[in-house]
Amino acid sequence: MGTPKNNSVLKAFDILNAVAAGPGAMTPGEIAEASGLNLSTAHRFLLTLEEIGAISRLPGNRYSLGMMVAELGRRVTRNDIIAERARGIVENLSESLGETVSLATFDGFQINFVVWSEPQRALVFSIRRDRPMPIHASALGKVFLAGLPSMEREELLGKLDLPPLTTNTQTELVALRREVAEVARLGHARDRQEMELGLDCVAVPIKNADGETIAAISVSAPSTRMNDGNIDRFLQPLIEAAARVCQSVLIENKILPDKAKPRGSYPHVKRVRDFAFVSGISARRADDSFAGAKVKKSGEVVLDIYQQTIETIRNVADVLASVGASLADVVEIEAYLIDMEHYARFNEAYGRFFDSEGPTRTTVAVRALPHPHQLLMMKATAHVSPALEELRPAK
Repeated sequence: MGTPKNNSVLKAFDILNAVAAGPGAMTPGEIAEASGLNLSTAHRFLLTLEEIGAISRLPGNRYSLGMMVAELGRRVTRNDIIAERARGIVENLSESLGETVSLATFDGFQINFVVWSEPQRALVFSIRRDRPMPIHASALGKVFLAGLPSMEREELLGKLDLPPLTTNTQTELVALRREVAEVARLGHARDRQEMELGLDCVAVPIKNADGETIAAISVSAPSTRMNDGNIDRFLQPLIEAAARVCQSVLIENKILPDKAKPRGSYPHVKRVRDFAFVSGISARRADDSFAGAKVKKSGEVVLDIYQQTIETIRNVADVLASVGASLADVVEIEAYLIDMEHYARFNEAYGRFFDSEGPTRTTVAVRALPHPHQLLMMKATAHVSPALEELRPAK
């Protein structure tokens, strides 16, 4: 049997999500209604959340998100995002090649290792990640140099020291400049025992949708196992892994376990670059019952479009929160009603969340929806710019 959920934690996040999805600062009564809690419970949680800084009380007894939430958001860095989504890809590549695979980002003069994996075999090069990696003598460093705009690249090259680490290290600036230009043309870089005798490495860039190098991934191996004669054995899988990392960072699919399971093969939400697309969603709960559907003792089912609209929009807000967005980020909504006689009450409930400054909207009537208790389906598109900003290269 799985570990039971902590209901107090769930209620606290219900309140935080309700405030985040609201049109602005909210009263305790508005928060209680939006989060599905009674007023006394909501008020008790608000006091605790205010005490720890997660909620901030404003004049007029209205509440907004507190600085603690913003601080937690700032702690989720670009490297955290990449590491979370790339770890499995890096580990699988290391296992399939039987060599050390590293993924790193670049910040000024510093190469930052984000995630890596070493194979289980007798002879493995374990790279020192607790000290600076030489930019001029490493495949990763050359990839990052090649990915810089020309003026930034020249400025950085002019400041680099080029100490000879081995007899193969490139110590001439003109020759290094030519090599970096070739890396930019070929799309990959080599380190042929330039950092350590007996160690070879190949690296490729990971680029965002704007063509900027946000990270690089490399394979390191003893020179007896990696050389010019067999480099394609490593290069092609490395390029494919970089593409998968790029896709996992820029394209994200999510199915939320606490929401009603999709009735077909599709996610609740897909994030592509800075947009999130929410699949058609309704007032259906995880147990397949519907909010706004009451069964009388006689067996008659009474359906409430107002309540279904409220619950549907709350579900949209929860799904968007899973990719770092909120109702305030929604730019377009499509609504499908089973009957246009519900239009007025639908608009009334809709107006609790959006006004004329909100998203564009199309509302149509349809012949049928997937369940007889379902009066409404909505789909939404949101603009999620903060995630993309996190993935821009550091300056």
